[in-house]
Amino acid sequence: MEWRFLVKHLIFPPGGPLLLLLFSVFFYYRYPRLSRGVLVTAITTLWLFSTPKLTQWLAAPLETYPPLNIKTLNPEDYDAIVVLGGGREIYGEQWGGHDVSVKAVQRVRYAAKLAHATGLRTLTSGGLHLGKIKPSEAFLMGKVLNEEFALPFPILEEKSRTTWENATQTAAILLSYHQPRILLVTHAWHMKRSVWSYEQQGFEVTPAPVAPHNAPHGRPFFGLVPEATALRDNVQLLNEWAGLLLYPLSYRP
Repeated sequence: MEWRFLVKHLIFPPGGPLLLLLFSVFFYYRYPRLSRGVLVTAITTLWLFSTPKLTQWLAAPLETYPPLNIKTLNPEDYDAIVVLGGGREIYGEQWGGHDVSVKAVQRVRYAAKLAHATGLRTLTSGGLHLGKIKPSEAFLMGKVLNEEFALPFPILEEKSRTTWENATQTAAILLSYHQPRILLVTHAWHMKRSVWSYEQQGFEVTPAPVAPHNAPHGRPFFGLVPEATALRDNVQLLNEWAGLLLYPLSYRP
């Protein structure tokens, strides 16, 4: 896991463009024309990946599932609500040292709305920090559902580290109780890969996406002015594209 983390961050922005910039500086006198080309490539890449406009372009093909109409949901058509982990943060003592990330809060909040509307039991899916540090993402999300949204403590899936493992570990729990029909809660840009992973395990999936990126950005100058938040979102979307393309090659049911 550590090597995969390192390689990804050395290739994706800003790590990849920064390495190109270093190359252009150190090898300028030996390969001046090549170095100038590398410099232009690095700067252009950093600029593009810092624009909200690119966020829309990258997100549009990923976010194909429409929002749910909660008013039309029939609880008898589903067995459970599954919420995928969206990360965690190490905060101060006011949160006991650990808390769910902002992304995870968005997912948990929507799952709570679905649970109150349908009465369905929830399952939270997410393992330990770096695979070894407790508590699990599933537990932290469950704590929020219980303490802040007045819901019963959910079923916990605490072993997964990837989206594929979210699905396989959830299957080991829910399918053993013959509960294959799920409302799946995750971000809109993450939904395609998640649905594919869960369907490979035999689930009947109804997507419940949250927080789409493919929406009017409302920025001046056509969304082409660099922003730090856009860089974060675009790298996340690039990672999602890589996962969507590689998962069918890497995993089999």
